[in-house]
Amino acid sequence: MEKRLIVKAFIRYKDKYLVLKKKKDIISEHEGLWEDSGGKIDPYEDPISALDREVKKETGLDYTFVKELPEWKPQIPGVDALCKVYLLEADSDKVVLSDEHTEFKWLSAKELQKGKVDLIYKEKFLWYLNLILKEDKK
Repeated sequence: MEKRLIVKAFIRYKDKYLVLKKKKDIISEHEGLWEDSGGKIDPYEDPISALDREVKKETGLDYTFVKELPEWKPQIPGVDALCKVYLLEADSDKVVLSDEHTEFKWLSAKELQKGKVDLIYKEKFLWYLNLILKEDKK
C-alpha cells in the first residue's frame, strides 16, 4: 500500500474561509466538489515547506501561520495517508487560482455549516471548522 503524507490549510480572511472547487482528483467523485488548499508532501520535504508551496501554488496568497491542528487519516483507496492540518490567516482575499481548481469562494462559518457548497470530506471539514471556532472563543 502506498504511503502518502498530505498537508491541508484552513485559510481565513476577516472571518471567512477559503474553499476551492476541485478540477481533477485521483478520486473521481471529488471532481467538482469544494476543498481547502493543500496537497502531497514531497519526499524529504518538511510539512511547513509543503504547506507554503501548495498554498502559494494553488492560491497565490501570502499568509500568517496561526497554528497546527490535529492530524487525521483520510480514507483514500489503496493509500495509507496521513494529513497534517494548519490554520492560516491570509494577508488579503486576492486569490490567484492554479489550474487544479476552477473557482474559489470566501465563505463564513455559517455558510459552510449550512452547506452552501458541496465539500470533499464534509464531516471532517466541519469538525475542523468547529474546532477552530471553539478555540477562537477561548
